[in-house]
Amino acid sequence: MLMTKRKRTVGPDGDSPMCDLEKSPNDKLSYRLLEFDNGFEALLISTSDPQKNKAAASMAVGAGSFSDPQGRCEGLAHYLEHMLFMGSKRYPGEDEMEEFLSKHGGYSNAYTEAGHTCYYFEINKTELHKALDMFAGFFVAPLMKEDSASREIQAIDSEFRLTQNSDGSRVEQLLASFATQGHPFRTFGWGSLASLSEATKKAGVDLNKELRDFYDTHYRAPRLRLCVYGVESLDSLEKAVRASFVGLPVMAKGEADAGPQEAALAAAGPPFAASALPLLLRVRPVKDVHKLCLAWQLPPVQHLYKTKPEQYVQHLVGHEGAGSLLSFLKKQGLATQLTAGVSGDSFESNSMCAMFGIDILLTRTGLEKWPDVAHAAMLYLEMLRRTGPQEWVFQEIKAVQDMDWRFLQESNPTDQVQSLACQMLPVYKVEREHILKAPYLMVDWDHKTVMTLLEHMRPENAMMHLLSSAYGRAKGAPTEDKGEGEGEDEGDEGDEGEDDGDDGDGEDEDGEGEEGEEEEEEGEGDE
Repeated sequence: MLMTKRKRTVGPDGDSPMCDLEKSPNDKLSYRLLEFDNGFEALLISTSDPQKNKAAASMAVGAGSFSDPQGRCEGLAHYLEHMLFMGSKRYPGEDEMEEFLSKHGGYSNAYTEAGHTCYYFEINKTELHKALDMFAGFFVAPLMKEDSASREIQAIDSEFRLTQNSDGSRVEQLLASFATQGHPFRTFGWGSLASLSEATKKAGVDLNKELRDFYDTHYRAPRLRLCVYGVESLDSLEKAVRASFVGLPVMAKGEADAGPQEAALAAAGPPFAASALPLLLRVRPVKDVHKLCLAWQLPPVQHLYKTKPEQYVQHLVGHEGAGSLLSFLKKQGLATQLTAGVSGDSFESNSMCAMFGIDILLTRTGLEKWPDVAHAAMLYLEMLRRTGPQEWVFQEIKAVQDMDWRFLQESNPTDQVQSLACQMLPVYKVEREHILKAPYLMVDWDHKTVMTLLEHMRPENAMMHLLSSAYGRAKGAPTEDKGEGEGEDEGDEGDEGEDDGDDGDGEDEDGEGEEGEEEEEEGEGDE
């Protein structure tokens, strides 16, 4: 039986005395947060709108590809994500849940990021309880059938091959290969036939045992966060959750709630050694593009949701108005577009670091004069350091965030449950009353941390890559499976490599094709 540690409820008017969950004045949904004695938490969302006909649920797990075993079974977290769909003790049919969802206007999916894994489904509102019970089997008693292993590894390999056509994923994995040896940042999280099957057999590793050990270690109640959206009362949703999620694996005595992943990541520290920086890479893209990307490793910011210091830097560097970096580059005919900031995915923002990037789309002239473009970016950052952080800029950003929160628009239920489930994970350290508001909350002006971030963004700490079809075009992956070894073009042709600062294209690093670890937005493994 699931024993409740605390229950918080807020109605459509936000006036319930039983809850301190803060919600937007424009939000007409009802919420209830259930905190159980075993560390498991569930956020329930109820709507009384009769026009709504879909229900949804999502489970976020505080473990992702950064938790893959070092030196073996790379892609294990992604592989487990696939295997959990292969039936459970209560519903042993391999396609039982998918057939049920499909029959009732729904679907399911999942993705594996570096720091967490997210599962979700959507279904007609009348069938939510049965679907939720099937979904719970993933986390209570999955079968992980060995006779499904070969097929799922092939599916993962197919996904991996598709990412070879993504320049963002290729560059991401290339950059990761320059991290300190043995650092989690170097993990090849996608997984492939080579890493999950061929390499494990060669090393005598029992992949099925590794899979179950990974599940037993990371898929425990305190690291699971559920969010359910239904067109029914909160009491009805609570009853369904209590009935289905009995039997979740609990913690071993003495284990920390955040889990072994967060302890390992915090201990690992920044991924790139000072001696390896600055770094310049020239890359042959799949697409016809000229782009200069600058990046810096900053201290972790994912837990600083009340101050959001990285948004201050992002706001100024990414500004497009008069006096901005982009405005200057456009006037010089060097660039057409600029984006800046720390990505929301856990590969770039985690317990080890935050990767702040400036991506500049170059004109042909900008490509020829790319050192001038990089110099302009460095001068702009130096100006920000010299003038110092300005509180009025923070207040300007805060006013926009407050306005977005006040007039918050209702989002798609399936997107909403995914976002909230992930936001509840312990690693983000979001206070329970701020679960709904955290992305919009800016309370305190933190001059010191903003300055610390700017101090890290100096030329000597920069990682730059110049992506240009002027260097030639990478072939990417074939659209059809042509057999082992085909479609791996980069290692043979020297598509990507490190440059020592001269004007040559550089040589391919280690003679290996550097493929992407995860999609630019979704993370690996959307099935």
